[in-house]
Amino acid sequence: MASKYRQHTAFFFLGFIFIFITLMFLCDALFSKHLSYFFPFVSYGGTFKWRYLQLGKLKISLYWSAHIVGIWAMCIVCVMRKNVCKLSTGKAVATGLLLAFFGFVGAKILFIIENISCILQNDIRIGLGGVSFFGTVFFIPLVIPIIGKLMGVDALSYLDYCTPAGIIMLACIRCGCFMRGCCQGIRIWIDFNPVIFPTQLMECTLDLFLLDYILGLERTHKFEKGRYIIFMGLYGIIRFLIEFLRDTPKTLCFMSNGQWFSIICIFTLLFYLLVKRKARNRNYTGKNNIREEK
Repeated sequence: MASKYRQHTAFFFLGFIFIFITLMFLCDALFSKHLSYFFPFVSYGGTFKWRYLQLGKLKISLYWSAHIVGIWAMCIVCVMRKNVCKLSTGKAVATGLLLAFFGFVGAKILFIIENISCILQNDIRIGLGGVSFFGTVFFIPLVIPIIGKLMGVDALSYLDYCTPAGIIMLACIRCGCFMRGCCQGIRIWIDFNPVIFPTQLMECTLDLFLLDYILGLERTHKFEKGRYIIFMGLYGIIRFLIEFLRDTPKTLCFMSNGQWFSIICIFTLLFYLLVKRKARNRNYTGKNNIREEK
């Protein structure tokens, strides 16, 4: 039965839960009177109402809480899959923490590059806020060989191992973005009701399905040492389409920076598949020649 029907992970079903949550926010914005929404946690245009959790005098940011949950989730996923690279529990936890650190560094570097003129002109201090996830996507493969050497694992195999953890972190971050109100979708008016597309939840949903797909490739031993590139290309497609609904500046050729980065990821995947296909054809031709000689 397992060979005929694909076994889905819990992330696949979690994706459907997020579909329901996304539709709930959209429907509340569409069919409720403006600022008189049915659910108490829905705010302007179908956004999330609270940015902070108040516990007495303690004020907890839901955005940064989502990041912390994401780091914990990465460590848990790494530990659960430690046998993939034959790592100890300590090294698996260290992998999750290092991914969080270097992922943030990469995202911060790209954000600074994208906004360097604004930062210099307005003398803006660089803090924890403001990241660009594509910086993580491009930066992680550069540091993985170093981390992999410290862990005693082949770099490409280690990159495959790290890919699911990175995806679940992204899904958690997008939840945080939704609760904070950043990275939101465009606003449209329907019968004098503002509706803001919950693009953060949309992306989170697709990220969970992507995570399930990558884990499926791992179970079937497909695209070994190339699953990170598969992730890059498929995430590029997801992000390219969602950017049309995001409230981001569309500058160069009517596309956002995210869409141009997405195109780079998509072409990376296409190049990888082309090289892999040529290699497979060469192997097939070589085997036929050997048979003919015999």
